[in-house]
Amino acid sequence: MNVLYSKYWSFSEKWSIEMIGGGEVNWLRQQPPYFNNPVVGPEPNLLRGHELNQVRGMDYAIIKFGSRWKVMDKVWNLEKTMPIESLQQAPLKVFFASL
Repeated sequence: MNVLYSKYWSFSEKWSIEMIGGGEVNWLRQQPPYFNNPVVGPEPNLLRGHELNQVRGMDYAIIKFGSRWKVMDKVWNLEKTMPIESLQQAPLKVFFASL
């Protein structure tokens, strides 16, 4: 069973922090094959800086905190060049983030 929880708190229009928590419990207690049992690996369970020390096991829990700052929030209006109505606006958001 795998559980993931994410929560974001905004302090201002540009600053926010995030908390990502998750875990996994395997109910079958027999040791599965090693290559079928990755734990801390691809997103959202990636722990930056620990790529070489990845934990492998049957049960785990992770809590990560991070902050982000919005650098740009822009919407381009393409009504004159785009005939498809649903594609006439092109939004772009750029953040500096630490996790």
